[in-house]
Amino acid sequence: MFGTNKPRLRQSYKVAWTKASQVWLTGVKTGEYERMVFNKEVDENANGIDAPDLIGWVGGQPLTLKDGRKISVGFSGFRGSTDIEIMEKALAEAERV
Repeated sequence: MFGTNKPRLRQSYKVAWTKASQVWLTGVKTGEYERMVFNKEVDENANGIDAPDLIGWVGGQPLTLKDGRKISVGFSGFRGSTDIEIMEKALAEAERV
């Protein structure tokens, strides 16, 4: 976490954790899973997440490591349109080292 506003950082952490845990439960990007539930492609409680707790924002996603293992990540604090790109670049950099 970056910055000095601890209450704001705590909220960003909470949102990122919620995104990552939703992906961990469902295996599907946030936003995409919410769309699937509301289009009745998936039952609302199929993965233990009630509709009020769904995260529809971009930023939670499954990523695949070079060795084939999948991880569930969540990112918060920037515009949703950049969250996925930031995580993909971070993974590429981490695996480069």
